[in-house]
Amino acid sequence: MQCNPKTRKVMTTIHATDTIFATAVSGNATVATVHSTGFTSMADIITYIRLQKATLAGLVTIHLRNASQGWRQTSAVYLS
Repeated sequence: MQCNPKTRKVMTTIHATDTIFATAVSGNATVATVHSTGFTSMADIITYIRLQKATLAGLVTIHLRNASQGWRQTSAVYLS
């Protein structure tokens, strides 16, 4: 992992061979879980979750863990 010197945020990468665990939470409810490989970006994961839960809209928190590289990240996204 590298750190962006301007924002001081850790820049994470996702490779297609990485094992990804993701949980999408809306309000206090878990609305989707993912355990897979083949993703190369956070956008891929969000697209996959949206395909599984087509009616999902609003503020969703995505808890992402890359088991292959050993990092985790939490992101809030607004789905419309």
